[in-house]
Amino acid sequence: MLMLLGTFHFANPGKDLIKNNVIDVLSESSQLYLQALAQRLARFQPTAIALEYGQERDPEINERYLQYSAGKHPLAASEIEQIGFRVAALVKLKRVHGFDETNVPW
Repeated sequence: MLMLLGTFHFANPGKDLIKNNVIDVLSESSQLYLQALAQRLARFQPTAIALEYGQERDPEINERYLQYSAGKHPLAASEIEQIGFRVAALVKLKRVHGFDETNVPW
């Protein structure tokens, strides 16, 4: 089974084709929502999680994920960490995987 989840860029670096109003994903209400969302997504029991980043960043991203899993890294305001890291940690994955859509010959 495969599930794809798309979001806007939480840190809003202007990469989104559709520009939307920026919300503070670090606010208390957003954090409660994202925590609940991650718990709902974790019910699917994913065996791998692919996040949007280039392969060259894999060591850096996975080091941050391991630090987060150990309770030593606060989540940054990115969808990679706010959703990806949370879900991966809830289902106790050892690592996350990078996926860069610009490298896919659509």
